[in-house]
Amino acid sequence: MCRKKHSLDGAFSMLQYSTIAKKIVKKIKYGLARQVFTDITKIIPQHMWRFEEYVQTIGKEMILVPVPLHKSRKKKRGFNQAEVIGEYLSQTYNISMQNALVRVRDTFPQAQIHRRIDRKKNIAGAFKTKDVMSVSGKNILLIDDVFTSGSTAQEAARALKKDGAAKVFLYTLAHGR
Repeated sequence: MCRKKHSLDGAFSMLQYSTIAKKIVKKIKYGLARQVFTDITKIIPQHMWRFEEYVQTIGKEMILVPVPLHKSRKKKRGFNQAEVIGEYLSQTYNISMQNALVRVRDTFPQAQIHRRIDRKKNIAGAFKTKDVMSVSGKNILLIDDVFTSGSTAQEAARALKKDGAAKVFLYTLAHGR
């Protein structure tokens, strides 16, 4: 079982979580705007070469794994924004995407929790791997919309490594604190 402090082997974001990025992410999450991510990649294609470079450093046997929503939240929202981002990246860069994780607990929304320690407690034990064989020995590129405290990504990476993932990297649309 992976118990080291940091389960992530690296992280990359397209944008800083500025006022504009916050509006974009909010539209993707709460405005139910599936097209927003595809549109933003057309507006700022200069950032996508950095994604290509990042993917090359990860290497072979890589799969994209979106951070899952709990089934009740996905039902309410109608989609998972991490899956939307992952689908775009999978199709554009011909990288296999698998929904290898499941959120087994309906956690309180991380964005509404301000203290890092509380975020970590909230998300602890929230993820399980669906099929160990699908991640065993693979390099995983975990996909999410925003990286702030890192609690969600670290917990998802911990679950993947516990079940044999070789390395877990993170790609988010935006990062910031």
